[in-house]
Amino acid sequence: MKTCPNCKTIGIPDDAKFCPNCGTSLCFSEPVKRMTVSECRIVPSIISKGESCKLIWKGENVKSIEIEGIPYNICEDIVLKPSHSRTWNILFIGEDRYKNIIRDQIVITVKSPFLFDGKGTESEIKGYYKVDVRQCKRTNGLGWDGEYEFPQGLPVGFSGFYALFDDSQTIQILIEEGKISTIFFTSEGYTYKFWRGFQEEEYSTWEGSKWFGGFVTKYRDKKVIFYGLYDKDNKLLYHSVANCNKARSCIDLLDMMDDKYKNEVIDFFGVSWSQLYEDEDVVDYESYISKN
Repeated sequence: MKTCPNCKTIGIPDDAKFCPNCGTSLCFSEPVKRMTVSECRIVPSIISKGESCKLIWKGENVKSIEIEGIPYNICEDIVLKPSHSRTWNILFIGEDRYKNIIRDQIVITVKSPFLFDGKGTESEIKGYYKVDVRQCKRTNGLGWDGEYEFPQGLPVGFSGFYALFDDSQTIQILIEEGKISTIFFTSEGYTYKFWRGFQEEEYSTWEGSKWFGGFVTKYRDKKVIFYGLYDKDNKLLYHSVANCNKARSCIDLLDMMDDKYKNEVIDFFGVSWSQLYEDEDVVDYESYISKN
């Protein structure tokens, strides 16, 4: 039986909707339970592209959660996989979704898969930029004869760029005026450098008539690939066994061009690291300048 809250009439049937004495409504509803949210964060908040993160939250009387309009089951882990950095709007919804709502936001940072966030950064060498080798583009030719660019464009005042393979920056390809200038392998204070240059070549040619001529020795420049080992002061070292042992870690970096970075090398040069030297004369620069 019910009792009228207004006139205190008792003995009213349970199925009665109004008090027969004063007309007061007898349809009582339980008060909406107060909803609270004490924690709302994303873990981790900084991810790489393709990775996932999880919403961590604590609250009472939360019936559902919506993130950017998409509903999620509060009894299950809420996992997000954003493709780019953004701010997400979150709604915590109570029993009355039109009145019982708490709003919050979370910020997720998606790191670029490239070095320097894909934008490049200023080099220690004035006028040169550092970029991720995977962002560079070969626009023409192959290997040493290729032409290369950084499609994002270099800032005003920069004339060349170093293409890097990883955060260690131990392997760098210097591009100047769109062409390969020098390839550096640096470790433990030593650097192996590779670059294309010209070596004077001697040859003989016949001069004069068929009967009264003779062979004359002449010279011409021939394209070769020079290599040299340098110390931390940029001093050229003798290419000896002792010095090579000192720079063993540099030689190990060369091996990475055929295994760890095989795909990046082919994408960049258009040929493998080994093919880069197949038809080239490779010259020890220290020996070359000693003879000249």
